[in-house]
Amino acid sequence: PGGEEAAAAITDVQRRMLLERGFAGVPGLDWSAVGVDVDAIAATMRNLKAHGWPPVFVFMYDEPWRMCEALFEVMAPLIADDEL
Repeated sequence: PGGEEAAAAITDVQRRMLLERGFAGVPGLDWSAVGVDVDAIAATMRNLKAHGWPPVFVFMYDEPWRMCEALFEVMAPLIADDEL
């Protein structure tokens, strides 16, 4: 399948995984395009934990929120909600 058909097939597979397993992987996301360094987020979480702080405190920084914002575009077709 080409372009849109391939994207639709991937979306269908991911939607089924989400329904059956409660999660779905989304391969090929370019986090750097939205200003997110996943390795830096992970390192910050480890550093917070090593110093006795909850790793979730990483959300005091912008990068995790940029990641969440970018996921809206990815998740909208998966959950088939036109209002996202």
